Amino acid sequence: MDTIKWFSVLTARIPNDSITLSRLGQLYLNGNEDPQEAMHYKLESFRNFPVDLDVIGWIGSEFVKDELYGKSIYFFQQAALIQPNEVKWGLMIASDLRRVEEYESALREYERLQQRFPGNSECKRNILTLRQMIGKVDRD
Repeated sequence: MDTIKWFSVLTARIPNDSITLSRLGQLYLNGNEDPQEAMHYKLESFRNFPVDLDVIGWIGSEFVKDELYGKSIYFFQQAALIQPNEVKWGLMIASDLRRVEEYESALREYERLQQRFPGNSECKRNILTLRQMIGKVDRD
């Protein structure tokens, strides 16, 4: 608790330091103090430095855990803009689209990923599954 207190003092003095904000959020998580406070500080960290992939990934994953897929998609899209050659962000976006039953959009996302990353077996498997689900004939 003392650590949280001192990081809180630090954020009062330097309110826009994304590293301090992220660390304070992590402290709230590690001690199981308050998950809502953890999210608050992670979001503040993102607001101040919107290219920290660790923070973005954590926020997106937390929204997935809470089944807030629309919000998680936004953060995974931000990550994909920062790291366009990383297939995992696109896979997370497509997976969340499936979870909100946006099957056509998910299929388009998987097909786009398949063009960029032709060796990805997860894309192939999901394309086949989605085509069967929505009644499209397999074109491959």
